[in-house]
Amino acid sequence: MNENNLKNKPTLKEKIQYRFDNVMSSGMRAKIGILFLVTLIIGLFSGIMLLLFAGKSGHGFWDAIWISYMHVIDPGTLAGDDGQKSFIFIMLFATIAGMILTSTLVGVVNNGLESKMNELRQGRSRVLEKRHTIVLGFNEITFTILEELIEANSNHTGCAIVVMDEVEKVEMEDAIQRRIPDTRTTKIICRKGSAFRMDDIRICSPETCKAIVLNTEDDFNTIKSLLACSTVLNASDNDKAFITACVRDESNIEAARIAAQGRAELLYFKTALSRIMAQTCREPGLTHVFTELFNFDGDELYREYVEGMEGKTLGEINLYFKKSTAIGFVRPDPENPDKDMVLVNPDALPGVDPHMQPGDDLILLEEDDGSTKAEKRPGIVQTEYFSEVGHSSEDKDIFLVLGSSPILKDVLLEEDHYVLKGSTAYIFDSDRIKDNLPDPDSLENLQVVSALVQGDIVTKDDLEYILVSEKEKNITSILVLSNPDLDDEEADSRTLTTLLNLRNIADMNPDLNYTITSQMNSVKNQELAEIARVNDFVVSNNIVALLMSQISETRELNEIFEILLSDRDSEIYMKKAKDYVKLGVPVNTYTVTASAARYKEVPIGYKIYDNDTDYRVIINPEKSMEICFTDRDHVIVVA
Repeated sequence: MNENNLKNKPTLKEKIQYRFDNVMSSGMRAKIGILFLVTLIIGLFSGIMLLLFAGKSGHGFWDAIWISYMHVIDPGTLAGDDGQKSFIFIMLFATIAGMILTSTLVGVVNNGLESKMNELRQGRSRVLEKRHTIVLGFNEITFTILEELIEANSNHTGCAIVVMDEVEKVEMEDAIQRRIPDTRTTKIICRKGSAFRMDDIRICSPETCKAIVLNTEDDFNTIKSLLACSTVLNASDNDKAFITACVRDESNIEAARIAAQGRAELLYFKTALSRIMAQTCREPGLTHVFTELFNFDGDELYREYVEGMEGKTLGEINLYFKKSTAIGFVRPDPENPDKDMVLVNPDALPGVDPHMQPGDDLILLEEDDGSTKAEKRPGIVQTEYFSEVGHSSEDKDIFLVLGSSPILKDVLLEEDHYVLKGSTAYIFDSDRIKDNLPDPDSLENLQVVSALVQGDIVTKDDLEYILVSEKEKNITSILVLSNPDLDDEEADSRTLTTLLNLRNIADMNPDLNYTITSQMNSVKNQELAEIARVNDFVVSNNIVALLMSQISETRELNEIFEILLSDRDSEIYMKKAKDYVKLGVPVNTYTVTASAARYKEVPIGYKIYDNDTDYRVIINPEKSMEICFTDRDHVIVVA
């Protein structure tokens, strides 16, 4: 046992080598320190040798040390030497040793600088910004998020967005520069790191940020990121910062809420998308309305206080705003002082005081935050142009759904809330579509017919069979869903083929009159699809990016959008202009606003037809603007 211990005992050489390895692993500072120490030793040694073996040269101790160091530091000094052979030999030794040390120092410094440059390229230095937005995750959606946040910051200076992903920093910067060459007043900072590691998240300085946007593509990664971000935020003094994230599977929502620890606003992807699809396919043009509300280009929703509006209802308040529209209040909750109540269109809410109270803020649709100023007097209302017809009766809807998607069930359930009893949804049947249909007992107004035909939605013959051979079904709306089993580009390619076939069939059969609403995955492919004259698009990824960007700027918007997209309380509708004002005469928007208030509705814009097929969607028009409405025109209302 003792012999084994003696054999295993490290030698002096091993000890020195181990110590040396540890020092060399300590970084550039330790290496430069060693070289500096060796330089001192060699200079001192050479100086002593000069005194001992070349003492007749007449140099004193300090002169000998100085001359020695000059030869170690500057090899050119040797060229001017003249004297004893021992002097020249010693100085030659010092010079050669100095050359070796200098070249080693250059190598160490070069490696250190290269390592530092690599570190800078990877973006591992801590961000020193305040009130910035952190975007965790880099993919196609990131560019939409950045564009929206840049637009939101356009009327502010010194804004910053930090983007972090495991992609190389330089690669992210190059991609952003190509897609968004002008970031205006916003500085974009890229960092390399994981959205799941708390140390990496701390690099982005969450303790001074205003919001974190989780741009992850998988629910399990989203939950891990929520847990990491909420833990970091809770450990900091930043009580106002919150997280915005999207959950794609309903079964993961509860786990996401637990992981968020009350620090996040969560979007459920399928619910948001299905609600928008359900509303848009009923009335083409609603996507333009939602896109306008969800993005920062044009008019958007803000929470603000406007002085002097207490005691007035929304209908009265809106007559004081020339270029803004109030759609609700944010009111302190008397039962929970730490929480506010969001009241959209309070005139229509039972048991709610519809008058603005002290402490209330307005939910305003306006051009920019802080741009709303109340006029001294209300606008002129042309009461003589009020329509006395009341709301027109609606027709039953006849839908055709093409494509199988997991959101189909939610779309049909949402559609059931809006359509008249007896409306029908015909399903272009396939082997797997039955798995995505709701239980018939859960539908009150909508009848689903799923045995119409089996085939492929990209096949023109199959489409023609439905639309031409069975035209007596009077299909008025077609909804084309994207295939989730394919990648975005391939799914959009199939959708484009379907859209072209649908338009070709309509052109060859003028008596067919249907609108088309399509789900797309990419904004770029939406531009291609415009040649198919599709009435409306719902771009899935774009909608999610817009919603997350808006909510990251104003937290209350999550609840506001939830209300506007759901069938509870008030939603967004397009209703005939003739229900509010007389047709064919110029009326201002003050008049439309006052007329809609009679029905406890808030108008936010118009859908105006320029001809039989082309229309314009005007959101938040100037109220003094006069319009001559026709029978085809609509008023967009929160009702």
